[in-house]
Amino acid sequence: MEFYDGKPCSKCGEYKPFSEFDKKRTGRIGYVSQCHQCRNIWRRQHEKENPEFVRRRTQKWKQRLKEDEDLRKRQNISSLHNHRQRKYNCSTEAYAALLETQKGVCAICGKPETARNRSGEIRTLAVDHDHVTGEIRGLLCFRCNTKLAVLEDQEFVDAANAYLAKAKVEREDAS
Repeated sequence: MEFYDGKPCSKCGEYKPFSEFDKKRTGRIGYVSQCHQCRNIWRRQHEKENPEFVRRRTQKWKQRLKEDEDLRKRQNISSLHNHRQRKYNCSTEAYAALLETQKGVCAICGKPETARNRSGEIRTLAVDHDHVTGEIRGLLCFRCNTKLAVLEDQEFVDAANAYLAKAKVEREDAS
């Protein structure tokens, strides 16, 4: 048996590592014939040319999610993990370690999360990060995370302080 570290894409012809191909359950090698980049180009073109197909596929998926609560929960959890990994480069293990370090509570107020998502479930603590460096600072509850976002916007803080000062002067002049 020969060992392969990759294969050529049937579309662009470039030899690429297996990580550049989706897995396929059938077939000799176990990977689809087109690389991710070529399949994405094809998929975007196909969806542009076939909007009815996309609409039907989306409806089917939404119906499956509506009927299968386990699937919906798995999908939500998977999406959340992928979001954290993509946006903050924070793996599930790193998030769990941070959560354990903070004893499951917000890094600012020291309380557990109480806000609920659209499904009515308690939200997970939000990943707080430095918007300049991208470095993760800690996990925050919804309330503290939104308040901190406002405090980091100095223009808004200055405008809000000016507004409050003006309202106070107007109130004092009226009395």
